[in-house]
Amino acid sequence: MAGSKSDALEADILNFLYRTATTLAGATGATKPANRWLATFSADPTDAGSGAEITTFGVARVAIPVADASWSAPAVNGTNYRITNASQISVGPTTGNAGIATHWGLVTSASGAFTLLHHGNFDTSVDLSASGRTLTIAAGALAIDEG
Repeated sequence: MAGSKSDALEADILNFLYRTATTLAGATGATKPANRWLATFSADPTDAGSGAEITTFGVARVAIPVADASWSAPAVNGTNYRITNASQISVGPTTGNAGIATHWGLVTSASGAFTLLHHGNFDTSVDLSASGRTLTIAAGALAIDEG
């Protein structure tokens, strides 16, 4: 017999991972990090986190504070709960040919090995193949669904 998460748990997960909630489904005592990091990829990282991350020529993971001010409150979106970034996020500028960014991921570390938490694709690929280019994500454009 299979089950599914309740609406309350879906909202709790988003609040705990990205906002200031300190409990998850009534459990307390977990230590929360100060940040999550936005990583850019040149291919779909998949649920396994195995895509090609772009980490050269000025492209690095961008810290996003784990705070209510960083994300909208969870809101119903179809059958999911959704949060979106509260302010603009910028990656770069590039210092050379970093390639084409097609996907994003929210990860657990500033550099090196990571656990991928959520991921998705950019609406259109972002050309980072020359110096001085910046990937810009407008406030409200990065959506994370849980459900």
